[in-house]
Amino acid sequence: MIVAVLTCGGEGCSNESMSGRTSTDGAAACGDAFTQPVPQSTLPNMPGCYKGVDGGWIPVLCGCQLPLDNMTASSATFVITLATTLTSPAPALAGGLDVEVSFDDPDESWYLVWAQQPANGTDYVTTKMEGKTTVRLGVTDLVLAPVPLSACGARIGTARISGTYDPSWANLSLQMAAATLGHGAGAATSSATCHAPVPL
Repeated sequence: MIVAVLTCGGEGCSNESMSGRTSTDGAAACGDAFTQPVPQSTLPNMPGCYKGVDGGWIPVLCGCQLPLDNMTASSATFVITLATTLTSPAPALAGGLDVEVSFDDPDESWYLVWAQQPANGTDYVTTKMEGKTTVRLGVTDLVLAPVPLSACGARIGTARISGTYDPSWANLSLQMAAATLGHGAGAATSSATCHAPVPL
């Protein structure tokens, strides 16, 4: 398997294939938004992760990306959990260790939910910009308030770990998980792990 990492924050890529759409809400027909697309015959020139296959290149999710996909014909509610593998150093709301996840949020519906939570400003800080909502952690373990995803909707969360490097980062990662409410007692629908960058 050949993987071309054009921009992945040094994290590498997962093996999960994705189609060209990274954020949709209310698509006309349901289907897996992250199914294998048609290969491109030339090496892509857009930032992202790609895997070489017979016939060319296909995009795949990068290691720090959490896919959220509602394959039902009705709206679903997702609960997203974020947790670091170390308690020290702990994520900080300003300076220090910056652990954050940016979610596709074209209608700002997720921002409206998370910005109104009492934990916003203490356990996390949420901001919005250009169709994305970013959650910066101030604690090591966070369960975000439930958010809606329309019928056939798909979004991606992209994590980033940065700040002043410390040797303990060698074992630091962010665990991300998403579960749908009302589907088999909240069965997990997707998960991903983002490792902290370690200087070579």
